[in-house]
Amino acid sequence: MKAAADARTARLSGHFRRLEAWLSKVLGQVWRESGIGGPNDTEQLQTRLTTL
Repeated sequence: MKAAADARTARLSGHFRRLEAWLSKVLGQVWRESGIGGPNDTEQLQTRLTTL
């Protein structure tokens, strides 16, 4: 029973991470396309910091 619960938790966690990544990507696109995003150099720096 615990193994099944652990497996389900792992699947749900993976699904949640994929949804989070997708939402972040979509919101980033909307933010940039709306023209209310920050300057490109600030966005590039933030991307680099996230990568590191």
